[in-house]
Amino acid sequence: MHTGILLIVLLIMCTDLFDAVGQTFLKMTINSLQPQVHSLKKVFIFVLSLLRYPRLWLSFILSTVSLCIWLIVLTRADLNFAYSIDSMRYIFIVLASLFLLKERIGMLRWLGIAAIILGILLVTLS
Repeated sequence: MHTGILLIVLLIMCTDLFDAVGQTFLKMTINSLQPQVHSLKKVFIFVLSLLRYPRLWLSFILSTVSLCIWLIVLTRADLNFAYSIDSMRYIFIVLASLFLLKERIGMLRWLGIAAIILGILLVTLS
């Protein structure tokens, strides 16, 4: 594999990993609160209460770092290539959901993940 492509794939992998961890932290924070948001006022109170949790801020930081890396990727790669490889985020989200959130992953979802991996390989080799 060409060194330039390998670097781009690694950078995209970093963006996807940071996004997956950030989304997982966000979900863990919300799960710990068990919000009751049945009115606009309660939504506002809930959002304000979220600001007290370090995991929420870490999630924001990871998303910002991910965006910065993504901007670097866009300066080095065609969008159709980069966005196709960016599908790794779905794999990372499933793994984070499985191991960190203890969610159950069905067989059909695993087949979908296998299809994504095959698609990423085909795009990378093309």
